Amino acid sequence: MSSGAFEIGKYQCEATGNIHPVRVQPETKALQVNGVTNAYPSGDADSPVSAQVSQSKRALGINVRTVTIKFPTAAPTGYKVGEPIRLPWFQPFPTPAFIKGQAVSYLGGTGELVSFDQEKVN
Repeated sequence: MSSGAFEIGKYQCEATGNIHPVRVQPETKALQVNGVTNAYPSGDADSPVSAQVSQSKRALGINVRTVTIKFPTAAPTGYKVGEPIRLPWFQPFPTPAFIKGQAVSYLGGTGELVSFDQEKVN
């Protein structure tokens, strides 16, 4: 898995539309699924409540929506072929929604979308 510095990014909650701070690695913004880039929402964070990436879906707070990807043949440096990688998706999923098997691009590698999970607010 990726290692390195973290930054305070922005995550848009589907339930409220608010933009929340979220602690992520900057390269997460390089993810593209079916040509759609994982960009921070525009505007400033308007909530003091942080969204959480690595908590259990039963944990209290805003648990971010995620995509799980894998690289069937050649994985980017630091990742293993066929190993799933779960990453936060910063804006509401596009409409129509992603479809399993769609092409992904991440850190110079080309892979596929395995699954996507909606956010959960507890």
